[in-house]
Amino acid sequence: MENYKEIINILVRDLDDKETMVKKLSEVNADPALYEDFFFRTPDEHQDITRLLMIDLLIEKGYALEIDWKENYATAKEEIQEIAAKLGASVVIENDEDLYDLEPEFFFVKVNAILEGKGYSIFDIDINSDSYVTILADSDLADTITSLDSGIKKY
Repeated sequence: MENYKEIINILVRDLDDKETMVKKLSEVNADPALYEDFFFRTPDEHQDITRLLMIDLLIEKGYALEIDWKENYATAKEEIQEIAAKLGASVVIENDEDLYDLEPEFFFVKVNAILEGKGYSIFDIDINSDSYVTILADSDLADTITSLDSGIKKY
């Protein structure tokens, strides 16, 4: 659970959001049955409920995006820019005309290359699903973030 708190501390700038998220993590860590009261996912017995809650909270509070495998680049681009705004960053994604016809597994890699030139990276959070959960952070935090959760990989 400490790693999940650290991820929240890295990604979440708003102190109220951070406090709320850490409190819910602590509650669910103490009583995993509470997870079902908070969110819609139906985890299997092998999944880490506290981790799933962290991911759901990041999505709910606008620090992560989740798109289905068939969604388009326009949706992802808009949501990445919204996450950047929450982090106090102005991330303009330019020269991306060729990304609109690509599948997420391909456009996320190309978006990451564009963002790295601006000092940011996007990361995939594996949730064992056919959807993509993506977070944005300063590039210099990449090693720290990926070391805290083996299910988080830089695109």
